[in-house]
Amino acid sequence: MKGEAIIGVIDRFNEFVAKTVSILILVSSLAVCYEVVARYVFANPTFWSYEASYMMSSTYWLLGGAWTLKIGRHVTVDVIYARFFSPRTQAMVDILFYLILYLPVTIFVLIFGMQYAWESWALQELSHLSPWHPPIYPFKTLIPLTFFMLTIQGIAELTRRIWKFKELKGGGK
Repeated sequence: MKGEAIIGVIDRFNEFVAKTVSILILVSSLAVCYEVVARYVFANPTFWSYEASYMMSSTYWLLGGAWTLKIGRHVTVDVIYARFFSPRTQAMVDILFYLILYLPVTIFVLIFGMQYAWESWALQELSHLSPWHPPIYPFKTLIPLTFFMLTIQGIAELTRRIWKFKELKGGGK
């Protein structure tokens, strides 16, 4: 029961973050529309719209990733998997995938992303893609944060697959 409660907290946290940052879709779209009107109607392009829109877009893509994993919306190739594998074999394949590939990769990127973000903060790094030169060290902090969220959601998904495998083992499927 305690494991289910922890997994529930992880799920709710990632859902809350994803739904909260989804407002950035609207804000980013408005920034791009403003740029288009300013540029083509008034011949007065902005110096901030490009960087603001890519930062907002990247933020909602990154921070929505763990919730996307939870609801099973990441791209998968399951032509063989769904057609030829029993539910028990599917659970076993998922367990192996999470242990051998998914978790090592997310932990690796988390560790190196922390170093990457730390260096950016130490340098007080600025973007040089426009005359605006916004600070990008807070933005680069999203990398380790995202991979932390993906790691804990991956652990939750792995735990679910283990439970499913054990359940199906008893049921004979």
